[in-house]
Amino acid sequence: MPPTTTLIGDTIVVSWIQPDDGGTSISAYTILVAQSDNSTYTEDKVNCLGTNATIIATRQCVIPNAVLNQAPYNLLWGSKVYAKIIVSNVIGSSPASAAGNGATI
Repeated sequence: MPPTTTLIGDTIVVSWIQPDDGGTSISAYTILVAQSDNSTYTEDKVNCLGTNATIIATRQCVIPNAVLNQAPYNLLWGSKVYAKIIVSNVIGSSPASAAGNGATI
């Protein structure tokens, strides 16, 4: 299931439902956010580090809009924010999910 992005104040919250883990604990998520071209996706390793235990447990991360306005994202006010998720465990990593809903900043 694709992640959702929600504008809350001056941040975008990326959240997702835990996928089927095949009986093996999820060890990490890779959270990818679309750049201004809407085809190149980049991992935010500061705000959305998918090995962080809190992010794994809550299945969400928060990105300040100011981060999204800068390189490599370069999203302008009024742009939509799309995200994809990759799930990892000892078996391996999933393909990237479909892009989410695209909240407007």
